[in-house]
Order: sequence, then C-alpha cells, then structure tokens
Amino acid sequence: MYAHDYNVLFTSILQNFANDINIEYQAGYPLANIDPVFGLVGGLLKDTTFTPYVQDNYLFGGFSM
Repeated sequence: MYAHDYNVLFTSILQNFANDINIEYQAGYPLANIDPVFGLVGGLLKDTTFTPYVQDNYLFGGFSM
C-alpha cells in the first residue's frame, strides 16, 4: 500500500474528469434547466454574468437592465 503514489493516481483521474466537464460545458449551462425562476430572472436582468473565481470570499457578478 505504501509503495504506490496515490496522490499522482487520484490527481490524474480527477484532472481528466475536470477536463471532460470543462469541454462539455465550455458554452455554459442554462440555469433555467435547474429551475424556471432562474430563466425569468435572467430574462429581466440581461447580460447576467458571474465569475468562476472567488476573491476575498466574494463571488463577483454583474448585470445590465
């Protein structure tokens, strides 16, 4: 058990999984598929955008009306 480097093994598996998800959803995913209310809000607030990055425990987003 100690002869194997599981860190490298699991890192490579999860990296491949993350790459597959990034390729599948590179055009985004409509939140209206989860709940139609999100589609209503997205229709009212045009160009609603959220960054996938968190800085100082804040998620940055914006919209235009």
